Amino acid sequence: MNKDLDIAKLIDHTLLSPDATEADIKKLCDEAKKYGFFSVCVHPSFIKTAREMLSGTEVHPVRKQPDLSSNRVKVTTVIGFPLGMTLSRVKIYEAMEAVILGADELDMVINTGNACAGKWDAVRKEISDLVTATP
Repeated sequence: MNKDLDIAKLIDHTLLSPDATEADIKKLCDEAKKYGFFSVCVHPSFIKTAREMLSGTEVHPVRKQPDLSSNRVKVTTVIGFPLGMTLSRVKIYEAMEAVILGADELDMVINTGNACAGKWDAVRKEISDLVTATP
């Protein structure tokens, strides 16, 4: 097996620039398909665009663990990006909407204030609540 392809399956090809355009997302998706990356990571507003550009391959539902055996480039989005300081219920709503729009993977930014203050129980609860609320 080609070692380069093994590594490519571990890469989330990411574009989270605030001035990203649909043309930029198309380029990102084309590169991800060309190199066989695991996923593209885009802002929630580009989930549908990325999903459409990556269509034509098998579709998998959102999973609690990534499926590295799939040939389809996944669509990943960010939750609570960039600072993680939004309310937990807002992050949960954002995650649920992302799933409805077709996101395969969710990257949540934790509440950095809680992390800096050492409030790890609050950080764990926020993560657990989001995981429980999404499929």
